[in-house]
Amino acid sequence: MNGIGAYQDNAVTTQSKGRLIVLLYEGAIKFLKLAINEMQAGNNQEKGKYIIKAQDIINELNAVLDMEAGGEIASNLRKLYLFMNQRLSEANI
Repeated sequence: MNGIGAYQDNAVTTQSKGRLIVLLYEGAIKFLKLAINEMQAGNNQEKGKYIIKAQDIINELNAVLDMEAGGEIASNLRKLYLFMNQRLSEANI
């Protein structure tokens, strides 16, 4: 692993759980902004690539939800993540 890769890996693995969730949200937002730019430029292949990356993040957020401990909040987040993924799938078509 090169120095930059090691730094990036360490930067992620040493974060708190809350900070990791924020980083995931920031990543999804970044990819969605890039998808919008590519869509406006008519680059459908690149748009699709960024939408899929955002969906991967949303799927990860959904997968780590603790439904027992999270109660109603976790249930509502799951519904939101499923809604978002559905809309992004439609946008990618």
